[in-house]
Amino acid sequence: MADKEIKKNENEVLKKMNLTNFSAEKMEKITEAGLNARERYLEVELNGAGVLVGVDAYTRLKGQPSYEGSFLTIFPALESREGTVDSTEKNVFNVTAGDLPTFAKGLAAVLYNKSELEALNTEDNFNKLADPNLVETIPITAIAEGKVTLQRQPLDPSFTNIIILDNDGFIPLAQLSNFDANESQDEISTDTQSSGGYKSAIGGLKSASIEGITGLYAPVVPSAAILATAYNLEAVVRVRNGAAKIKNAPYSIGMYKVTEFTTTGETSGNAKLEFKASLKLQSGQISKKVYK
Repeated sequence: MADKEIKKNENEVLKKMNLTNFSAEKMEKITEAGLNARERYLEVELNGAGVLVGVDAYTRLKGQPSYEGSFLTIFPALESREGTVDSTEKNVFNVTAGDLPTFAKGLAAVLYNKSELEALNTEDNFNKLADPNLVETIPITAIAEGKVTLQRQPLDPSFTNIIILDNDGFIPLAQLSNFDANESQDEISTDTQSSGGYKSAIGGLKSASIEGITGLYAPVVPSAAILATAYNLEAVVRVRNGAAKIKNAPYSIGMYKVTEFTTTGETSGNAKLEFKASLKLQSGQISKKVYK
């Protein structure tokens, strides 16, 4: 009887604490303390050139037996759907043509006007597709019955097309070989007669860049088109980079100007064709976060 009374009292306490169905979270073993450098990533948001090149590539590859493995990363699923921004609920995009995926965390909407991008798709005007005002990426908070609810209303309410992407709307910089993410801060000397014969300094202006970017070059790859046109138009791109997408790993998101985009390779034919690029952070437009 005493045991039953004790058990009853325990259950009452757990009930009050709302822990009647409590089960301890399983802890994962830590077996190694190192990561392969291949885990490093460099990702960009789409601009107009990336949209046109990517949608064209996906349209041709979709359903083909070759569209598997690494091609899924090089050519992400860029499915264009038609619709309009709701005139009343201005943070809702009503899709009129095309099926919608099930909502999941990390989905983002890439909004644009197909006719506007196609009008610039000429030999003379293609680089103008890097204009940041032509495309806008906004996180998605819900999807239901042909309605895509956005985290905020678009800056341009006239958008008529939408691409729904995972990975928060970023695509990997495809066929990447290497890159160096650098941050530094200038020193301001505060040496004086009373510094006791020692150098003294305080922190000055900070700078950040992503340099030494190299990879295999192909103009049909969306991410290559993004960097090339942004360089030619002297436009900016939104970039995310970090060492690994795991808990407690830091990463940064910032607006960068493409300060270099070149191609290299021996014309003898005995070398791969590579691109080289450099990015420079603009006016401190950066946020630093940690995966949780």
